[in-house]
Formats: sequence, C-alpha cells, structure tokens
Amino acid sequence: MLPGELTIIVKDLQQQLFKRNFIANFIQWHGNPQWNKAIKIKKTNPGCVTIAIPTFKDGVLTAFIAATITPNNKILFEIHRSSTVTNGLKEYSYIGINLPASKFYLSLFSSRKKVVAKSKSAENNVMEPCEYCWWEWDICPGGFTSSSDSTSENMAPGGGGPHYCWNYFCEIDDCNGGGGGGGGGGGGCTICPPECPEPFWYSFFPVEDPCGPPPPPPPPAEPCSQFIQFLESDSNFINRMKYLNSTGPGMPLGLQNEVGYEIRDITQYNSTSYIPKAGSTSQPTIDWDLPANSLQAGYIHSHYADLNSIFSPWDVIFFAQTFILNHAKDSLNLFFGMTSSYGVPNLMKVGNPAIFRIFCEKIVGTNGLDAVKIDKFQEKFYNKINTENPDTNEKEFLKLIKEYGAENGLLLYQGNTNCDKWTKRKVDNSGYVSSVPCTPVVE
Repeated sequence: MLPGELTIIVKDLQQQLFKRNFIANFIQWHGNPQWNKAIKIKKTNPGCVTIAIPTFKDGVLTAFIAATITPNNKILFEIHRSSTVTNGLKEYSYIGINLPASKFYLSLFSSRKKVVAKSKSAENNVMEPCEYCWWEWDICPGGFTSSSDSTSENMAPGGGGPHYCWNYFCEIDDCNGGGGGGGGGGGGCTICPPECPEPFWYSFFPVEDPCGPPPPPPPPAEPCSQFIQFLESDSNFINRMKYLNSTGPGMPLGLQNEVGYEIRDITQYNSTSYIPKAGSTSQPTIDWDLPANSLQAGYIHSHYADLNSIFSPWDVIFFAQTFILNHAKDSLNLFFGMTSSYGVPNLMKVGNPAIFRIFCEKIVGTNGLDAVKIDKFQEKFYNKINTENPDTNEKEFLKLIKEYGAENGLLLYQGNTNCDKWTKRKVDNSGYVSSVPCTPVVE
C-alpha cells in the first residue's frame, strides 16, 4: 500500500485538478506524475513533510511536483519545470528549493540510480507486482563510502560530518485481496486495479477514482434553442465571431484593446445591422452606448491578451442594463458573445425573461443605475472569477449566476473555434460542469 503521506498527496492533487476540470490541461503540458518514482525530501520546513514527484511526457522528464504537508495537514503544491531550469529561472518555492537544488532533483529523476538498497527486492533490482518504491535523502548506512556513488554529499562544514545519500525503500502491495488495496489509493478501499504493474495512482487516468464517488450522469437532453440553431447557420454572425476569435498582428486577439460589434438586427442583414466598436488602448472595456429608443439584438466583442477568459462584470452589467431599460429588440433572445486569447468563445443569452429580470434588478436595480448594487456585484465577481484557468473561470461564472438564482434566466454557451457550434453549459450543486445535450428542433 502507499505510504500515508503520499496517499494524502495523491488524493488531494487528484481532487483539486478534477474539481477544476484541469486534468487534461496538466497532462497536455507536463505529462503524467510518476508516483512510483517519488522521493521524500528531508530538507523542508519544520514540522512539514515534503515529497517530490516527477512528471514525464512521452518518456521525457518535464518537471517535478514538490508537495508539502504542513503541520495542520494542509497541502501546498509547487512545480519546478525542466524548461525553467534550462533557462536559468527560479520558480517560487514554499520550502526554498533553489535553482541548484532543482537541477539536482531533475538529474536524479533522469538517472534514477539505485544508490543504497534497503530491501531485498531493491537489492535484486526486481519490481514485484504493485511494488511501490521511493527515494529518501538521509544519512548513508554503515559501510557506505563517498566513492560508492557521485550523488552522495557531505553536509558538514569542512567535510568532517556524515555523508548523506539517496536511500532506496520499497513496500509490496497485496493485489490478491486481504485488506491491502494500495491500488485504490487508501481510504479503506479494497478494490485493486485490473493491471497490478500499473495501479491507477501512477497517473491521472482513469479520472474516476474507484475509491471516490463517480462523476454525476450528464444532464438529460432538452430541445435545442431555435435561436442558437439560427446563429449556428447565420454566416454574418459566424464570420464576425471568427474574426473576433483570430490571432496574430493586427487581428483582434493580437491587439491591446477590445473590439466588437453592436448588433441592431440579427434577422435581416443591412449596412446598420453590425456597427463596429472599439475600446481604448489598454482599457478592458468598450464604451457601448444605448441611444434613446434604440433596440439591440445583441453584442459580440473580444478580450485582448491578459483579460479574462470569461465575461467581465461590466459585460454582465451592461447586458443587464440593456434588458432592464427595455432596449432589447427581442427580450427572449438578447445575447452577448465574446472571444479571448486563452479560452474558447462564449455566449450568454437570456433564458427565462422573468427570472432574468429579477437577476438584473439584483445587480443594477430597477433603473439600471443603482451604484451600490453595481459595486457589490463587481466586487463579488472579481473575488470569485479572476484566474488564468478558463475551466475555473467558467465554473465560477456559472456558480455565481446560480448563487443569484438566475441559472435558468441567464444561459451560458461554449463555442467551437469556428464559432458555428454552441453548446449549453451547466454547473450542478457539487460544482461539476457539464454540457447539456439537446435535440435539434425542426421548424
């Protein structure tokens, strides 16, 4: 079975990444953690336990994770990347891992020399089924000399003290029943994985932890929005959204200001249907306006680099003002689209108009200009939604709307890169985000 502290780390890291929908991104960038190559770091903060776990992608060492368990059992994660070390850069470290130390740990993970064997299986260099082995930096055992291996180190001033080296430990897991259950990652689970040499905790796959609750089933299918179906086939809308989603010099996502379109009419195209708009340089907003008696079908715009991957609070506030001040051309289908430099295109749309009106009154007031309510919404928004992770931003956005009781009043759709396919997104009470399948509506 897994050593207790590593069990805690594995479970905590899996849960954090799973809740944030970040497992796929982590693996894409860093590969899979190799738990069976973990080492315990002796030099750490007082009262703490630190374990370093290497990550490999396509057989290449990409980084190592240093996980520190504090005295109050809080786990602090830090990552030290091979690319960062190669470029001579230092990454933040809670336990003070500096650049030379990072290089040393990475070289150790690359070579994986067996310096000192402390178990029969290690001496024979035999990996038993479900065997768990790790390295620990400690005083070398009796009979060890500094010439035995170049990775030993004399830690005493003047070279007169004991030698420290990497000691090798192994534990054997019982995959034939009998209460071991190490493949399940602890927690009393007695389920062993089908393949003993590859327990599920060696990597993040499968995502479903056999010792934890399975992900909730997908929401039941519902009729597709006829308006969304229309947008998916409207070339005027698609082409402009694709333009706003384009990168490179001079293109919207390569600029230092927001650009977009005020849409007066979505059903009949003419020269005044799409009115180009642009914000000022380095200003994260567009100065939308609402002329007297004007009616708006919707808005689409871009967020330039470093801005949020989801709608800003001012996007939501102006969307609410358009509705509450009766400037919506179609109150059932008022919409607001956006693109960003590090996320997928998003679209918010009015769902149930009565529920959406209540939401609008809560954040902008009945006159659309309640400064106290606007400031309160803005503060709450930024406290929850201000990360560089698009999955987290999406989830927190949905949770915020749900908190206001408006999940059926303000709908969120996620688009593809061509902006011709939009999928409704929903968060459940446990914080799990999923796509809502729909059945096309035939007119």
